Amino acid sequence: MKNTVSIGTARTARRSNTSNASAFYQHNRCLPIASLSPDSDIKRIASNGAKIAHCPKSNAKFGHGYAPFEAFLDAGIAVGLGSDSVASNNTCDLLEESRFAALVARNRTNCGSPHEVRAFSSPKFISAKQMLETATLGGAKALGLDHLIGTLDPGKQADIAVISLANIAQQPVSDVHTALVFASNARDVVKVLVSGKEVVLD
Repeated sequence: MKNTVSIGTARTARRSNTSNASAFYQHNRCLPIASLSPDSDIKRIASNGAKIAHCPKSNAKFGHGYAPFEAFLDAGIAVGLGSDSVASNNTCDLLEESRFAALVARNRTNCGSPHEVRAFSSPKFISAKQMLETATLGGAKALGLDHLIGTLDPGKQADIAVISLANIAQQPVSDVHTALVFASNARDVVKVLVSGKEVVLD
């Protein structure tokens, strides 16, 4: 996407030229990765209407640090999930990405190096329902396509993934959101429709 930039580049630009840095946070820009974003960056992203593509597994694999997913949500920033690429994320599985994002966010603490960037003061409990919303509507908002996709509403495209909950590892299913985020993966997808047209059937 031509409007996608690295938030690391944006921070460098902000230090050297404030006006150039502001361009990185423009409305409709989608910023990938966004690890170790300080409060000032988060406020600027939110005030300018930029979006975030949160790629927690890619960050973890390369040791790039933690993107403060919770702080992005608290600031009202549109956040979608990204898998990055096979070079940094072997599975590129959105359900696995959802699970990893939730677990890392829940486990986040304030211990660590005194030089580490602190984007917020306390961890936030991210629910399975919040993760599913981030993976669907959040991604649509981050791409500026929430008027077309992200939810099943009249007038929108019927983009649907049918996920089986029959796997023994998913049992018992006491909450569908929890079963999808914490007990499912791409192998449980049995049908995919794009704009109402079946493109995958297992």
